[in-house]
Amino acid sequence: MSDKIEEMHFKEKCVNCGQLLKLGEWGPTHTCPYCGKNTVNVDIKEVHVLFSDMHENGLRHFLSNEYLKDVLGRTEKKHYVGVDYHLLILNYGLWIGDISNPPYSNANYYAHNYSSAENAERFIKNQFEKISEIPNNTSVYFWVSDNDDQNALLNMLYFADKFKRFENIFLVRWKHTEKSFDGIKFSMVDALKNKEKLSKQDLYDMSNRFKEIQGWQSECIVGNSQRVEPWEISKLEDYVLGCINNKYQNSLCIYSKVYKKAKKDIFLQINFDMVLEMIHRLLMTGKIKGKGSCGWWGNCLMLCEQQFRLAKQQSETYSFDRVVEFVYNAFEGGYTYFLYNVLDDESVLICENLKLIGKWKIIEYIENVGAKRVHCEKEKVNCDILKKESDTAEIQLCYEKEEHKEYWTIKISYDGSVIRNMGLTKQLTD
Repeated sequence: MSDKIEEMHFKEKCVNCGQLLKLGEWGPTHTCPYCGKNTVNVDIKEVHVLFSDMHENGLRHFLSNEYLKDVLGRTEKKHYVGVDYHLLILNYGLWIGDISNPPYSNANYYAHNYSSAENAERFIKNQFEKISEIPNNTSVYFWVSDNDDQNALLNMLYFADKFKRFENIFLVRWKHTEKSFDGIKFSMVDALKNKEKLSKQDLYDMSNRFKEIQGWQSECIVGNSQRVEPWEISKLEDYVLGCINNKYQNSLCIYSKVYKKAKKDIFLQINFDMVLEMIHRLLMTGKIKGKGSCGWWGNCLMLCEQQFRLAKQQSETYSFDRVVEFVYNAFEGGYTYFLYNVLDDESVLICENLKLIGKWKIIEYIENVGAKRVHCEKEKVNCDILKKESDTAEIQLCYEKEEHKEYWTIKISYDGSVIRNMGLTKQLTD
């Protein structure tokens, strides 16, 4: 009997012939293997929008729950995502760097999250494709949580005008009073009961507010779901550095200290991504050190897996052999940290029609290209030293995917203390 109940639980009926289908056979993109017709009739009545992935699991789990039937004015007992409603996740990294043209103007944020600006944009476009053909009178719900960080607020402001064609948009301020996962449905109902309808002017004001924030040209933005303020990156860096001591701690331990300190001192949130980004910068500048090698691809540890402590800062000189090794490891393994010590603000990288000047721009370029190649395009990367003289060297860089190989030559010119010039030239592929 229990086997029969379990089998029924994991099956749904074809809307046309009533045949029980496995969940992998049932849904808006499936044709019934028995009657040859659509297994469901798609009729989207709601669009629910999250601007953070913090509470995605809870929302995704309970939006279909029968408990929400009355508060959402539903006529059916149970609703299904993609059939009766859509759930959109709209979440760019808008808290750091140049946000004049997201996601490309601060593409390095995505490289540090093992992705790329292209992938981020593609995901957002896929989200909006879901609602491209639904009627203007469909109800849209913007979910903003009381414990959301500033990035959720920034994303809501940024994407608000994308919904201006809809006639029924509601702001749902979700207060998390639940004491268990099952309690989420009760806090969702309370939030929906107190929803606020947004006018076209409200959406216009949100969009203008984001433009105003863009005008700050801030290096980073801290805040919460209600307010944001601009910070210099060095201020945030010092804030995180103040929570690191002479004993090795993992990144979660450091984050916990930073989060509690910020909540007490400034009543604003500093999230985990922010802490990891600052750890990266502190490693780069030599203010902290890790137990092992950190990098963005290759065989290096991810920052979230690593332990860190304060470092004794000291100036070092490197042989040209070591400098070549640093470049080699940066391109092949994503281990870019030592490059900071062998580049300066006048170092130049030239790649085809692109000319970059300064250590940060060069390092970010290497990280952006490498992360996209390895994590997004799933290519293998390896380097070989072709030639090395007293102050110049050539490294062959190879990107490989299945049977295809793409070769580049990296030329390095060293002046005895820093890399003065670095040139990348694409070679013929096999």
